Amino acid sequence: MNIETINVCLILLGCFGLAISLKPTSEICGIEERPVHGWRILGAFIIFFIASYLLYAFLILTGKDPGSLVVATILFGGGFFVALVVKMSLRTINSVKHLSALERHRSLHDPLTDLPNRTLLMERLDHAVIDAQNNSQSVSILIIDLDRFKEINDALGHNYGDYLLQLITPRISHAVRGSDTVSRLGGDEFAIVLPAVGAEQAVSVARKILASMEEPFYVEANKLTIDISIGIAIYPEHGIESEALLQHADIAMYTAKRNSEGYKIYNDDQEQFTLDRLTTVSRLRDALKKEHFVLFYQPKVSINDHTVQGVEALIRWRKPGDDGYVMPDDFIYLAEDSDLITPLSLWVLNQAMKQLAEWNNSGLDLKISVNLSIKNLQDIKFPEQVANLLTKWGVKAEDIILEITENSMVIKHGRTHKVIDQLHNMKFNISIDDFGTGYSSLAYLKQFPATEIKIDKSFVLNMLADENDAVIVKSTLELAHNLGLNVVAEGVANNRIKEKLIGMGCEIMQGHHICPPLPPLEMMETLHKSNWQIKKIPTLPEN
Repeated sequence: MNIETINVCLILLGCFGLAISLKPTSEICGIEERPVHGWRILGAFIIFFIASYLLYAFLILTGKDPGSLVVATILFGGGFFVALVVKMSLRTINSVKHLSALERHRSLHDPLTDLPNRTLLMERLDHAVIDAQNNSQSVSILIIDLDRFKEINDALGHNYGDYLLQLITPRISHAVRGSDTVSRLGGDEFAIVLPAVGAEQAVSVARKILASMEEPFYVEANKLTIDISIGIAIYPEHGIESEALLQHADIAMYTAKRNSEGYKIYNDDQEQFTLDRLTTVSRLRDALKKEHFVLFYQPKVSINDHTVQGVEALIRWRKPGDDGYVMPDDFIYLAEDSDLITPLSLWVLNQAMKQLAEWNNSGLDLKISVNLSIKNLQDIKFPEQVANLLTKWGVKAEDIILEITENSMVIKHGRTHKVIDQLHNMKFNISIDDFGTGYSSLAYLKQFPATEIKIDKSFVLNMLADENDAVIVKSTLELAHNLGLNVVAEGVANNRIKEKLIGMGCEIMQGHHICPPLPPLEMMETLHKSNWQIKKIPTLPEN
């Protein structure tokens, strides 16, 4: 085999290789998501080289001198070809690096707020702990949780709940240093790592964040004031490992939430409280199945005619083998945090309607007030379930007053709006409980289908000692009367408070001074011994 034949074979193999590269180059040019101009030029170079190689082979086979021009042209094109390949390869490498960095960012950041997620938080907390060990410093971890966020989320919708989280994020971020890490752990829970920061500075940061939440948020024309709870854990006092610090800060946060304290630093007693909390929820679930609850009743009386206007049903938990009762403040919040509040509310309504039917059959004209949770108002099936209870006991909706908190009125939207309107259309009376403790405005009050306002007992109990509380009580009375609403003053603990309320024009009162909450028979006996009269159901005259 002579040299010419070998040259031609090598040239043809080179053409074959170039031809193979045309297909993937064509496919790359067909991808719309990436720049293709460079690849098109590269494809043109490949075709140029194939043509040049074939021309070179043809000249060799025909015995003609290819000449230096052909060789120079191929070499010229080869130089540009190599340069273009290198440039395109570099662009591809940079693109892969960018996508890799973007993917890492996505894997380590929350997509809603773009804050570091739990994974990145733990990385930075680990590094902060190692640095603190080496330099004999402290590290603080803060857990932040929004109070009652689920109620807002359910009432306004998840999109608006997400928007609220986006509004909250910069307020938290502006309260810390650039070297600190603010993270969203998920849901409505945030965390902050404060490297080289002890307890005193951590408390200062917590107070700064709490202050930043005092300015209301505006979401779909709703003015919302958000309360938060913050738990604080310090390395090394509260743990030497990242997971332990995070867990202890979480426990402290729940303690702060339970006590409405804003922030709380972890201590060992709180961990026992958390275990007790889990145990209590389990016992509460069991008590509901076995009906270890009873209803006490407290009368609401009219000062004008000394009649009993109605009674409020108040739940008590009777533990087996225990003569005492657990008060609702010690377990209702647990029911609301779990899935027990709906069946518990329906149990109370069932028992209250049963008692109302008994009193009606005895000829007594009484109304019963029952407290509802915001979760009841977010349950679209709730009105139907209540209607079935009305049918079961044969009582009238007009004789039942459903008490909802003032904050429930503020977030009256979506499902909450629909449920409240359905209950109102069913002829239930709606009462706004704990009025004065929420964030409602006159606009909300004017639009709300309420027939009654209950002034929160905290104002009533303190009004003799605090002139501001007295002004709030008097203003609420005047406002409600002007709107044509009944007003009930809760917390009437002594005769001085009673006389003060009478002087302010309060007509309906409730409290221990009048009658404490009692089982139904005891309450009736107490009322019969008092000056308060229970109205009778009018009877039709016989023909």
